Amino acid sequence: MTPSVRFTLLIGVGVVLLWSVVVWLSPQLQVTAGLRELVRFGHLAALVLGFGAALTVEWFGLLWLLGRRPLSAVTQVAQGAHLPIWLGLAGLTASGMLLSPAQPTVAGTIKLGAVLLVALNGVYAARLQQQLAGAGATPSRPLLVRAAMAGGVSQLGWWSAVVIGFLAARA
Repeated sequence: MTPSVRFTLLIGVGVVLLWSVVVWLSPQLQVTAGLRELVRFGHLAALVLGFGAALTVEWFGLLWLLGRRPLSAVTQVAQGAHLPIWLGLAGLTASGMLLSPAQPTVAGTIKLGAVLLVALNGVYAARLQQQLAGAGATPSRPLLVRAAMAGGVSQLGWWSAVVIGFLAARA
């Protein structure tokens, strides 16, 4: 196992541990009605930041697949969007921890799983991004398939969490 693979696995374990702490701590936290509105705004702002950046990367990936952008443009956008994606996800996690109900629902559990999926996929995608950047103008087909799958998993996780969050807010 190479050092970069070990590092990626270590980061993944850290993500799972942090997620577990958030899930455990969330039902124990209570916020006032006024603070709750402020936290909702922060949650929405973090969603715009993180999901917007993720959509941008995946949009550039689609443009590359359609032959409208070079692969180097996709990797540059991904590098630039990496920090906003993680900041948005961290903001969503922190604010979501304060917004979650004391009694978890099936939909809420699915949303928590989607958030973990997005985070772990992000760790994997960061490694893929480095591999794509180092692959030159013509990366291998397996690498491209893995990158496309990571983009699909990202969209599945983000959209699942957004739709469940929207429906929960209406209830």
